[in-house]
Amino acid sequence: RNRADFIRDATAAAQTLAGRLREPMIVLEGVNGLLRVKPRPTREEFERATRGYLTEDSPLIALGLGLRVPRADVERFNAAAAADRFPGGFEARDRTRAGDVRPPADEDMMVIRLIEPLSRNAGALGVNVRTIPGARHAIEQAARLARPVASAAFELSQDREGAVGVVIYQPLYREPAARGEASLDGVAFATLRPDLLLARLSTQWPEYLGTCLVDLDSDASYRRLGGRPGCEAVRRGEDAALPLVRLP
Repeated sequence: RNRADFIRDATAAAQTLAGRLREPMIVLEGVNGLLRVKPRPTREEFERATRGYLTEDSPLIALGLGLRVPRADVERFNAAAAADRFPGGFEARDRTRAGDVRPPADEDMMVIRLIEPLSRNAGALGVNVRTIPGARHAIEQAARLARPVASAAFELSQDREGAVGVVIYQPLYREPAARGEASLDGVAFATLRPDLLLARLSTQWPEYLGTCLVDLDSDASYRRLGGRPGCEAVRRGEDAALPLVRLP
């Protein structure tokens, strides 16, 4: 009976977690719908359109829009963005943290033009996400596959204390029927902190139930996405009768 109870509780917890991890995909569909109607919303319009998705109960910490900007157009892009009167101003820039990519001088930028809630994400505004290895790879995949792709975990630009998150990128193309890198106009994105989500959900589960979110890529810079330190080292038995939750 104890084993049956454990499997029941673990299955219920996994189903809850899987449901919450699917939410960003559903939200991105809504944001994508907005951007099809108005590809270049103002800051106020974007804040109003995303407000309902970014509740206290949401697994998301940010929703945003990244736009492709040729290096030669950066000055003009910054001037146009200034019309939105961001509290700290606006400047398109490469990120230069340890391990970040130094892009070719002639490569177009992918600049975070809008992000909400701005109050807790202002540090990411203007960042060229192509300089972040995990984001760069996910955007390349999304452009090629024409569907949302989740990044490997990386240090979030908006967090000065090195908090790690996962970002799901939805490709936006210049023409509705276009596909691929050459036609990529920008990305809609949803950011989540899996560690915070798991910590919040675990308060609703039996105390004996241990959970761990792990990146299954052995080369990932951050393998443990949530759970107790060291839980990523526990090997799952091939015959384990437990549910395996995957990020969509």
